[in-house]
Amino acid sequence: MDEVPGNDELPVAHPRMVAGKVDGMAGQIKEGLGLGGPVESKTGGINPLPCGNGADREEVRRTDPPDTNPYLQPWFVDYSPFMMTVNTWVSVRSEAEATAALTRLSERLSGTGWRITAFNRPAGGTWQLRVAAPEKGYGAVLEAPIAGEGTEQRIGLDVSSPCFRHPDEERA
Repeated sequence: MDEVPGNDELPVAHPRMVAGKVDGMAGQIKEGLGLGGPVESKTGGINPLPCGNGADREEVRRTDPPDTNPYLQPWFVDYSPFMMTVNTWVSVRSEAEATAALTRLSERLSGTGWRITAFNRPAGGTWQLRVAAPEKGYGAVLEAPIAGEGTEQRIGLDVSSPCFRHPDEERA
């Protein structure tokens, strides 16, 4: 059995910077769908998650008071290692519009350095588009159509970062 490497091998990054990158990538993807100003989830957004080797997870305590209450910031993380995700959806009128938007997006992202790792529809399932960002470890998964309220159809979007160590970890 392969041994899980310790978290000391992970790169260090501030959660605010990682959250900004993930949010920017989500914006690029939503724009690349070519749907104009789509209606999207009001509850989705940036979410931190623990990752890495759980046995080596560290609590992070800030030694300097923040400018604002960190608990109100979407990037706030008090553990290390962490990753950031954006989970949201955009509304489309039909399955055909969803499929066309995913096809358009795959072409646009391919032209800007993203790598399409999968674009398929399992029998009886939904379309899935998996993409790897130009920056190593970042990526996204889109899925459509997903039934919304009434006759609404949606494209689900999850963007994620790789695993990082928190820069304040050493001061914990």
